[in-house]
Amino acid sequence: MIVFYNKKTGDIIGTVNGRAHDKHTLDNFSISVEGMDKSDIGKYVVPYAPVEKNIEVPIKELRVKKGTMKVIEVIVGKRTVRKTLELTPDVSFKDKILDFESGKEDIMDHKIKLDKDGTVLGFDKKAKHIDS
Repeated sequence: MIVFYNKKTGDIIGTVNGRAHDKHTLDNFSISVEGMDKSDIGKYVVPYAPVEKNIEVPIKELRVKKGTMKVIEVIVGKRTVRKTLELTPDVSFKDKILDFESGKEDIMDHKIKLDKDGTVLGFDKKAKHIDS
């Protein structure tokens, strides 16, 4: 997920959904807002870490069946391989990112929370305005 936000207010402008993006998208994709200086738009790429597990997979060979001369695939053993099962957000506010991805919460109802150096600390729910 890539999040674009107003650096001054923390308001979220837009997102690019997905956990894996090619280098071209990461390096070149940007967003512009009419009336807003491009230098005021921040871009946060959510880091993801692979969740890996050792699993057993069959070792297969092709053999020719005598009589019919038909080629068949035969399992001759098993081996253990390390496989990536999924990618998971690699941040302290992982649950919030998962809620956004699942649609449980709308990211546009939130503001990005930054420290004084501009590092993303998480997301805060926007205050609702009550019309009288």
